[in-house]
Order: sequence, then structure tokens, then C-alpha cells
Amino acid sequence: MTPDTAKADGEEGPRLPVKASKLQTVLLVGVGIISLCAAGVAMWYKISHRNESSQSGGAILKDKEKNFSLEPPPKPWVRDEDMRAKLGSPYIHVYRREDPEAYMAFGARDYPNSSPRPSDLEAGLDRALEKILEKDTRKKYPEEGDKTWMGQETRGYKFSGALKSGGNVEGDARAFGHKGVGYWFISWTGSDLYEDQKAVFAEGRRRCKLLELRKDWKEKQSPVVPFKNTEIPYTILDAEGMWVEETNEARVKDEDPKADKYLVTKKDRKRDQNDEAELTIYVLDGSGNALADAKAYIEAQANKSVETRGKNTFTEHLGALEGDPTPNTVDGNAESVLMRSVNDRDPTHSWLYAISAITVGSKTVVASAKCQWAQRAAFDTKFVQLVKSLREK
Repeated sequence: MTPDTAKADGEEGPRLPVKASKLQTVLLVGVGIISLCAAGVAMWYKISHRNESSQSGGAILKDKEKNFSLEPPPKPWVRDEDMRAKLGSPYIHVYRREDPEAYMAFGARDYPNSSPRPSDLEAGLDRALEKILEKDTRKKYPEEGDKTWMGQETRGYKFSGALKSGGNVEGDARAFGHKGVGYWFISWTGSDLYEDQKAVFAEGRRRCKLLELRKDWKEKQSPVVPFKNTEIPYTILDAEGMWVEETNEARVKDEDPKADKYLVTKKDRKRDQNDEAELTIYVLDGSGNALADAKAYIEAQANKSVETRGKNTFTEHLGALEGDPTPNTVDGNAESVLMRSVNDRDPTHSWLYAISAITVGSKTVVASAKCQWAQRAAFDTKFVQLVKSLREK
């Protein structure tokens, strides 16, 4: 009689396979224990490596949209996703090394129809450093060593400061624009280590290359928009399409009884620009010196309510222009001047004025563009181009 056909005492039918059942139970318990161990190891790894999306080194990263490639730095460098999130856009690859501690951040951003402005490039560096360095400790120094990256001339600087997380650092920040894409690089390490690590950071930059996928790319030029008066024949040219004219005649005269046109910057200008400026064209009775008359009139209008609003003192602004070059070249030779006004009751109430004037028949036509003094870097070059383009036509 075989075990399969053997019967227990007083039972009918085949006997249960007792030994096989015990073996199954042991195997199932073993598999469960192994699964729990594997899950525990996976959880430990995830927690202990939470800052590392992947080990560094390995395959070259190609970004066709942004027209560049990056060969990740070798071990012991690792990706640091926490730092990438802290720095934010435009930084897309950030690497960290533990001993000695150091960081390298690579950024890129596509500007579909135009090249990034110098101020865009500088803002991409400055805003990132604001997130990691204590404000009162940040210092900038002239860019050191090779001033090229991926074969292109860079804008940038060496920096130092105290980390918000603690410790003093020194580093390198640089950027450039090429065929509609901006590129940024920031590296930093302890202040006492920077000189020794400069070669390492330079090697990190050398791992980036342009893909040359945009050989046919061309910057889209904004149309030059003329604003005219046909009765008193004058024209002023907007080289960037950034101004919109107020068409309500009553609103124009509310600005000033002698105002002929009133324009403001468009609210939906590209690149998320929120700065505001205004342009007023005045028509005055002519006399001897058009520009002197223009300055006197604008200063008088700004001081109509000295008793209630304080006195605004005007001085000529002779400092270097801080803004970006205008993308379109527009000829203009109207006599012009830059002025700064400061209110004696509130020195923060300060404005930049760009004023030009021409004689048209018996009239003096005046162009006056203004913005808050704190926003001068966004507008000063644009103002100069604009008011100098005033002409009789």
C-alpha cells in the first residue's frame, strides 16, 4: 500500500500528504521573510539616497531642445535634486561632491524668437545666489581666468558669501546666450578650498558642448512702430513694439492740457516684464531753445503741487546706461537729455526722465519718457533710442 492510498484509522479514502503540506508552509514563510527583507533594504536605500536621482558619470545627456549636451562629472559627484529644486529655473542639472564639499549647477532656457538679453543672463545668476546666500554677505568680483564656455564669450563674476545653511563659500557664476538659448553655470565650495577647486569646476564646464542644431535659427525682429501727428507733422519711432497709445482724447488731456499723445508700456510684453513706463508728447508754443523750454515745462509740471506733494528737484543724469541694447537700430538725432527727479519729502519718490525736443513750424514738440528711478535699468537704453527718434515728418 502506497502513502497516497493509505488510510487513517477509521477513515475512508486516501490519506492526506502530511509531509508535503509541512514543506509548503516552510517555503511560504521563507519567501515572506525574504520579501520583507527586500522591502526593508529598498526603503533604507530610498531614505539614505533621497538627494540622489542617479549616480553621476555615464551616458552623455543630450538636450536637443536647448541645443547642448552634458557629460556628467564622474564619481564621487552625484546628482542633487534637492539643490536643483532650491535653485529653480533655469537650472536643470545640479551635482554635489561630499569630500571636499562642492556643487556645480548647469542651466538652460529656450527663448523661442529672440536671444536672451544681458539682464536675463545676469538675473539667472543673481536669483539663484539669492536663494542660497545670506543677502548681506554676497559679494561680486571680476570674472577670473578663461571667460569662454562652450566656445562662447560669457558674462559673469566670482562671488563669495555665507550660505543660509551655514558656512562661507566662494564660487564662479557665468552665462551666455546663443541662437535663442540662455546657458548658466554656477559652482561653489568652501572659501578655503576655492582656489584648489577652480580647475575641477573648469573641467565641469568643459563637459558641456553645443550641438549646433540651430544653424538656420534667426532672431525675430520686432516691427518698428511709428506714432505720428499729421496736423503738426512729427513722428516718433518705437523700435521694439513695446508701447501702446491711449486713444481716449479726454484721458490724454487729463495727463496734461498740452499733451498731444500719451503712451504706456504694454502689459503683456514678453519675458514676464512687469516694469512700467510712460511716454508723453507735448506740443508747446515755440521760442528760442526747444530743449531748454522742454526741460523747464516738465519740471514746472512736476512741481504744480509743492505744498501738498513736496518739491521735485531735477538734475542731469550723466551716469552710464544700465539697460540692454535695443534689438532694432533706429536712427535719431533729436537733441535730448536724461534727468533724475527726487522728491524732498520722500527721496524714494524718484524718477528717470528722457527728454527731447524739436521745432516744427511755430511749435516745439517735446517727447518725455519716464519711469521710476529703481527701474532705470529696464528702460534707460530704450528711452534714449525712443526720444532721439523724434523727427519732423
